[in-house]
Amino acid sequence: MEPQAFRAALGEKRILSAYLFTGDQDLLKAQAVEALRRAVAGERGSVRSFVGGGVDEILEAQRNLSLLDPVAVIVVRQAGKLAKSEAEMLANGLPTVRKGPPIVFWDEQVDRRWALFAQIARAGAIDFITIAESERRVIRIRMNGSLVHAPTAAVVYQFHEVMAGRHTRVSELEQPVFAWC
Repeated sequence: MEPQAFRAALGEKRILSAYLFTGDQDLLKAQAVEALRRAVAGERGSVRSFVGGGVDEILEAQRNLSLLDPVAVIVVRQAGKLAKSEAEMLANGLPTVRKGPPIVFWDEQVDRRWALFAQIARAGAIDFITIAESERRVIRIRMNGSLVHAPTAAVVYQFHEVMAGRHTRVSELEQPVFAWC
């Protein structure tokens, strides 16, 4: 995701489950993490950092929401140094972490053939937004540069979840206003 798109998404409160920050500009990456933290939790909420491994701890931190120490963002530094088995475990765990704090994978460079990279790219394909006309969330799926909305997106999402072994209901999802007619 380009920096402009990242800032625009944060402004619209479109928070993904995973991000990949690469390059040698650590200050810019730190500023992006701080902007993400503020977008997720305002002035409260912390950034929890891991260096390299500890996949079980990373996923546990992502799943366990604490009122005493709210974690707004999880950062995995030196993500490219994760062992293949750890990267695969994280890649498999990412689709199940939509409700917790986002995970930022941070490194100078990453092999784009890496399984975790592919899963992070897919993590941004499905997102949920809110609309003023309904209390229910609207699902959108990015495909080939376009957005697919409910009801089609809901059916595709449910199929994706079933294929991943998860029983997910989509009846609580809303359609965008233009589909109400």
